[in-house]
Amino acid sequence: MSQNRKFSFLPYAITAVVFAYCGYSIFSSLQIEDDTVKKGSDTSQYLRFSRNLIDGKGFSSVWSDLEPIKPTAHREPGWPTIMTIAYWLSPQLRSLPLPQFRSLVYSDEGAATWEENKHYLQPFLVLNGSLLLLTVIICAAVVKAETKKFWAAWLVMILIASHSSLLANGSRLLVETSYMSLLGLSSALGYAAAKSRNYAIFAATGLSFGALILTRATFLYMLPLALLASPLIIWRASSQRRQLALGYYLMLGLAFALPALWMYRNQQLFGYFDLRSSNVLAVRASYLEMTPSEYKQSFIHWTPVIDEEDWLPDIENSRFNRRNPNGFYRVGKDLRVDSVRQRYPDANEFEISEIVTGEALRDIFSQPFWYTASLIPFTYKGFFVDRWISKSLVGILIVNLVEHFALLGLIYISWRRRKIEILFLLLPATFLLAFHAVFTHNIGRFNFPAIPIIYCATVIGLGNEVVPRIASVVKRKST
Repeated sequence: MSQNRKFSFLPYAITAVVFAYCGYSIFSSLQIEDDTVKKGSDTSQYLRFSRNLIDGKGFSSVWSDLEPIKPTAHREPGWPTIMTIAYWLSPQLRSLPLPQFRSLVYSDEGAATWEENKHYLQPFLVLNGSLLLLTVIICAAVVKAETKKFWAAWLVMILIASHSSLLANGSRLLVETSYMSLLGLSSALGYAAAKSRNYAIFAATGLSFGALILTRATFLYMLPLALLASPLIIWRASSQRRQLALGYYLMLGLAFALPALWMYRNQQLFGYFDLRSSNVLAVRASYLEMTPSEYKQSFIHWTPVIDEEDWLPDIENSRFNRRNPNGFYRVGKDLRVDSVRQRYPDANEFEISEIVTGEALRDIFSQPFWYTASLIPFTYKGFFVDRWISKSLVGILIVNLVEHFALLGLIYISWRRRKIEILFLLLPATFLLAFHAVFTHNIGRFNFPAIPIIYCATVIGLGNEVVPRIASVVKRKST
């Protein structure tokens, strides 16, 4: 009896040790670097938003001693709102005078002041570390529930908590860590809802997915696809279709309700029922200017590890260089927008976004073949989402082939076997990868939040498909 009790306790003891390692790995790796915040960077904007929120000045990236300040809508409200937790964790940060706080946001303007004040940003690291650890717990719970194997949960925990890119991104105080956690949470709740047909869990899934949309507007475009696919998904379910249908539409309704409140705010302030202004399609459309030679070069630019200068000697003047003012990125992000602002000086940010996006769409529709051809290098660029496990090109290629095969293969197997809950788990992350390849310039950090779900798919495939088959083969041969 004592042996049985000791044996049953062992997996939980190992789980506690693995969890302790994950906490140590995450919190010891996060640190404020000298380039964490730069003037005009995404991080500096999020800090300005969060400070205005905590000061009761509303959602705005504008800093002014005047009240009320001008509201803005070029960022989603989710991450700045989550960032306010850090201020409540640290009374010192909350009471920091605005001029001193500005030295954190404009760090490259005063190195000495930055060194004196950067420790005030530590609460944001604690917040990001907690979000990473939450992602670890969520993924471990899902993998354990699906595989019924402790080792599978330990493996996915270690993979996520050791991932250098996820840890480095957490140190930069960017939005990706927050929506990675929300993506993991909404996917896990979707898995639990589809498996149990519990209406309360469906409601929780919808609310968490709504929070995800408020943090990353990309997922708003998944809702119409999910609605169109609903008859097929409900038909594919093996049982309790009525309960699945009611829960599914409840989930979609709540997922839209949260962002709709924010869209109503934008309607009242700017005249546009939209989540945020965005010029991302203009950046993507600028790559339609690629020459055939540059099209070939794109595969070299977007292949990890290799030394580009060995292949492309004039790398500084390349239009793929993001710092080149005449490059694809700067032309799409800055020159197109500046041109519209000059032509329409009184336009608000939504009107500018509408004009810029309309011009980008006209460019795309006027060159459908070239845009379709561009999907190949951009998909290739996004394929290398995981560059941590191996540092060699061959190793990175093999790792990503295995992980993408596991993700798509598990979706296919689940569809065949009518395991709808696995589709709820994997499809949001798959949508994210596909959307970025089709509509954005698909930089690496855009796809980092999908890595924990990719690891879940890989480990579930390993625990439910690969290991049992190997064990079956070994057992047959031994007999």
